[in-house]
Amino acid sequence: MNISIQDLLFRLAATAIICAIHGFVLAAAAGYAGDPGPGYEGRRSLNPFDQMDPVGAISMVVFGFGWIRPIVLDPQLMRQGRFGEGLVAACGIVSILCLAAVASFARQPLIQMQSGSLTLNLSTFLVMLAAQSIAFAAINLVPAPPFTGAHFLSVAFPHRLPNARLPRILPYAFATVLIGSGLAGGLLAPLMRTLTRAIVGG
Repeated sequence: MNISIQDLLFRLAATAIICAIHGFVLAAAAGYAGDPGPGYEGRRSLNPFDQMDPVGAISMVVFGFGWIRPIVLDPQLMRQGRFGEGLVAACGIVSILCLAAVASFARQPLIQMQSGSLTLNLSTFLVMLAAQSIAFAAINLVPAPPFTGAHFLSVAFPHRLPNARLPRILPYAFATVLIGSGLAGGLLAPLMRTLTRAIVGG
């Protein structure tokens, strides 16, 4: 796989923006719902280094799919209980879809200008940011750790998963196989096409 220096820098920048926004929104939504824990742990931050998971970030840059460092939520502190945990996770996913929409919208005036390498590069970056945002949102709907969708699984089966402690390597092994094998791209392609048509158009 040949990646130019410019593409690599664009992917790194998009990864940093996505991780920062996703983690911040999750922590802020959790605090609003009644769980201040993520805020105390420094996750209510737009610093991408506070949010990035090293393996997840590398996966985003290389494969286009990735995840942030998981955020621990305590539904017992939330006003809506387990349902609140699901709402917080949904807020995180929606925030990245909104980012994709903003990137797509911001690109429109640049298309009309069609002048200068700076304009072209910015337009190219916004296309990549929108596409990577959609891929990130799609993979994080998977209801398994280390993805944000793991919180949906906790909501659906609160008694079947009573603080289950998996060996730390298992979630990473699952994510690596899912993404590295190409299964993620194949399984999520229909969803990503639908989201792209709805958000980006075309």
